[in-house]
Amino acid sequence: RGLSWYPRRLAWDWQLLGRREVRKECQHSALRQLLQLAEEQGLLARQEAVSMIPALFLEPRPGQTVLDLCAAPGSKSSQLLDAMRWNE
Repeated sequence: RGLSWYPRRLAWDWQLLGRREVRKECQHSALRQLLQLAEEQGLLARQEAVSMIPALFLEPRPGQTVLDLCAAPGSKSSQLLDAMRWNE
């Protein structure tokens, strides 16, 4: 389902399968490969909903400089970059 509080409804919460089931169970190997391919190509970023909140409150704009001191693995940094381009 789409997260109603996220701009442009670009975030979804998928509760059908947990991360552990997708990663461990053989019957989900095709789904796992699809998710990995989409992530490698930059079409998808997996992130906890609570981790999406800081970038929304910061409201970065094009031309601003943002230093993310908690940038591992980089999901929030990618989200900040995307948010800077939403209003272009």
